[in-house]
Amino acid sequence: MATFDLIIFDLDGTLIDSKLDIAHCVNLVLRDMNLASIPEEVIYSHVGHGVRDLMQGAIQAAHGEEAESAYLKAMELFDKYYCENLTRHTRLFPGMQGFLQRHQAKDMAVITNKPQKYTDPIIDGLNLRGFFGPVLGREACPDPKPHPAPVYKVLETYPVNKARAVIIGDTEVDIEAGRRAGIKTCGVLYGFGNPELVKAAQPDFVAETVDELLALFP
Repeated sequence: MATFDLIIFDLDGTLIDSKLDIAHCVNLVLRDMNLASIPEEVIYSHVGHGVRDLMQGAIQAAHGEEAESAYLKAMELFDKYYCENLTRHTRLFPGMQGFLQRHQAKDMAVITNKPQKYTDPIIDGLNLRGFFGPVLGREACPDPKPHPAPVYKVLETYPVNKARAVIIGDTEVDIEAGRRAGIKTCGVLYGFGNPELVKAAQPDFVAETVDELLALFP
């Protein structure tokens, strides 16, 4: 068990289960571009590292030298569809509401590599704004996770002892960002990240379920 003054969360795969909405929109784009759909499980595995990379790979494979213009069209379509479906199926992971309520008297923040234009409507649509101070999307710092810059930005708002701050995330990207910033790290294995890569990153704490997270941070 551990007690912290500042808890920093990743978003997708840690706080929220957004995979259905993202996968649906990716395949709508591919349909519109007359390309084969991608299995949902493949899309899920890319969520924490950026759907843009997944889309770019799919477009490049289909269009070769014309990939750049096709990719830009694909991202334009994805933006349209995703803005229309941000919270269609997206929800907090079961048990996470209780975790947030238990710790609402503490300082909490969100750092995500998701663009701010998607992040803010999801936070507001799920009525989460009251739990958090900073909610930092991809554009908040020139260098996103795994660079420690977003963590440093949160620490400017909450200048706590680094030993009393922790970042919770479902990918090795989150663990690396926290370690490089000098704070504690917690990897969760219930999200979208590869559990073996998360464990290989050697976080200070590991939780396989939200219930285990609740036990770790009473």
